[in-house]
Amino acid sequence: MNEVSFCFHPFRGGEAVTEYVHSFRRPDLPPIQAGAPLDLYPSRPESALFPRQLTWDDPWPYGDRAGVYLVYDEALNLLYIGKASMNRRLGQRLYEYFGGGEVCHPRLDWLRPARYIINVAMPAELPFEAPALEEFLIRRLQPKLNGVGL
Repeated sequence: MNEVSFCFHPFRGGEAVTEYVHSFRRPDLPPIQAGAPLDLYPSRPESALFPRQLTWDDPWPYGDRAGVYLVYDEALNLLYIGKASMNRRLGQRLYEYFGGGEVCHPRLDWLRPARYIINVAMPAELPFEAPALEEFLIRRLQPKLNGVGL
């Protein structure tokens, strides 16, 4: 059962999530689930690299769960990896960064290049696993806006 459930084709970083699962998780644990990419700016032209599945108008995938989120720019360069764990949820954390309402408003200047978000949700009973996955992904993928592991 030790798998990653992808809602779409594997993304840049998806292979590292799969590596984490196969290297560090027991096979009897419930699966980690990766949501479809969410386009923060659906009014912009669609990328051929990431066919539009979810947009800002949709709820955050797995927004009610603890997990890790990956932030990509227009060209699908990985910018940042963050987490929501324990008493935090992915939707709550991303709302803090991007706001709510009819259009996306990044609240921090370093988030302005962001275009896509992918959420990777922990099983509901294992929210404390999110920090381990986040640290593994940062060290493995070295996104340019994370300081750890660079």
